[in-house]
Amino acid sequence: MAKKCEKCLTKYDDSAGVCLLCGAKLKDEKECAPVCDIEGDSVEKAEAKKEVRRLLILILVAVLFISVIVFIFSGAWDVWVRVIENMLMRLMG
Repeated sequence: MAKKCEKCLTKYDDSAGVCLLCGAKLKDEKECAPVCDIEGDSVEKAEAKKEVRRLLILILVAVLFISVIVFIFSGAWDVWVRVIENMLMRLMG
C-alpha cells in the first residue's frame, strides 16, 4: 500500500518512512483520511489546495524572474552599479 504524508500530501512507495519534502513520518493513505476529515477537508480537497499552492508559488517565481530580467535590461542595473561605485569611492577615499 502506498504511503502518504499527512502534512504535504506527497505520496511515496512502501519503502519510504519519512517524507523527503517536509520530514514528517509517513502513514498509509487510509490513516491520513481521518486527519483531512478532522480539518474539514476531504483528501481530494486537500490535494486541490496543495495544487493551488504549487501554482501560486510557480507564478510568484515566474514574476520574480521576469522582474529581474526587466530590471537588468531596462538600464536600471547600470544606475545601481554607478550608485554603489560612488558609495564605495566615498568610503574608500
